Formats: sequence, C-alpha cells, structure tokens
Amino acid sequence: MAQSSSYTPIQVYRSETPDAEPSAGNLAVGELAVNIADGKIFTKNTAGEIVELTGASSHVHTVDQITNLTTEIETTVETEVTNQFATIERPEVITLATSSDLLAAWEGDVVSCTAQLTITVQPNSTIALPTGYIAHFHHTSGTDGDVVTIAAGGGVTINTAEGLTTRKSGSAITLIKLDTDTWALIGDLVLA
Repeated sequence: MAQSSSYTPIQVYRSETPDAEPSAGNLAVGELAVNIADGKIFTKNTAGEIVELTGASSHVHTVDQITNLTTEIETTVETEVTNQFATIERPEVITLATSSDLLAAWEGDVVSCTAQLTITVQPNSTIALPTGYIAHFHHTSGTDGDVVTIAAGGGVTINTAEGLTTRKSGSAITLIKLDTDTWALIGDLVLA
C-alpha cells in the first residue's frame, strides 16, 4: 500500500534507555510504551498500574542484570539459612553432682556429671519417656576413680556391648530408649 505524503506514522510512548520504565503518569489506560533497548512492552491497567506485557522468556538480559540477580538470590538464601540456624534448638548442658533418676527434662541434652554418681533408669510405668528418647552424659569430675554408672530400675533392660560405668573422667556416654523398658547404652564404658 502506498503512503500518501500526508501519512503520519503512529508511534507509541518509547525509550531507548536501558531499564527505563514508564510511570503511571506517562500513559493512559491501555496505551502502549516500548523500551527499545530492553525489548520490553508496557501498558497501564485499569488499576492505574504499569504492567509489562512481554514475557520473561523474550527478554535479553545484560551481564550486569544477571550478576545483580545472582547477588540478590545469594543474599536471600544466605539470610534464610542464617535465620533457620538461629532457630535450631541446641542441647543444653546440665550440671549434675548427685545421683538421680533419669529425667524427662534431660532429653536431647548433655548432662555434665561432676562427681561420682548413679543415674537410674526407672521402668516406663514409673516415668513414661518416649521411645527414641536420647540423653548424653559427660563424666567431668576430673578424677578417674569417680565413675558415672547407669543403673536399670525394676524390669528395665539396658543393652550395652560394654558395661554400665564410664571408663574415666572425660568419658562420654549416650542412653537411648528403644522400646517400653528397653534401652541402649553406648560410649566410653568399662568392660563388664
């Protein structure tokens, strides 16, 4: 079709500046704007917001844009990981200087035994601890002759490849509930 000399081409609001986007005041509802440098098309919706009409797959991104996005993602991930670790409950260290029954409050914690003492595991009918309960004991008296002994209450079985007594100061042991009245004891123990 031949153009007449009086033909005026239709042009839309446009920019050749990278990353430039029109403001709501630049466009009427439904009017188009083009960023030629970025290959993006925008319009104004009935809510008065500028929206991009081109899909992300049609965009050509610069190295700086990709680097900035990568940095933003890395920062976000690092922040989320830091926040997750901040909320992790860590075991408490509880100091114990006298013999005691095994307590529900020690679950998942480290009991620092500062003297010769005995921890008695009572039957489930006396203290119902959940299967999978774990408590750690660290013999910290400083005297090798002071031992920490794990004792089985009536009807309780404590399975161990060794004995029920710590080997020396500095020894660490772990007590795990396997079933109703069945436990496992592992760690640095004296042979029975």
